[in-house]
Formats: sequence, C-alpha cells, structure tokens
Amino acid sequence: MSGDKGLPEYIGTGYLGIDGTLILRLRREEEGCRFDDELRYAPSNPHYESIRRFIGPVQPNSVFSVRSFTV
Repeated sequence: MSGDKGLPEYIGTGYLGIDGTLILRLRREEEGCRFDDELRYAPSNPHYESIRRFIGPVQPNSVFSVRSFTV
C-alpha cells in the first residue's frame, strides 16, 4: 500500500510510444468490483507534461508501472 488513504502502491501500467503518446492502463477494485480503463495522451494534450512529470523518466517504446495518486 502507498500509505495514502489505503491506495495500492501501483494502479496499472503505462506505455510510451515512439511518437510520444502515453497509454495508461489503469485498474481499481472496490467493493468486489473491478474497473479497468485505458487513457491515451498525445503530446498535444494540455495535461501531457504534468503526467510525464508524475511518471518520471521513461524511454520511448517502454512499459512502466503507474503509481497511485490523489487529485
């Protein structure tokens, strides 16, 4: 656990494409139900840079773990 409100340390995986597109595959389990989602962020997306900073350094064409976060 991440220690923040009982959130898991990691909530999914991500992929950084050669073209810079971030693909985040996220999952959450709550009250016995599992939720899965895939989010795509192109470099032109207004949230792209803040997501890249949160993720940290990754190389194009690589898979990485996505840490929990609170909004």
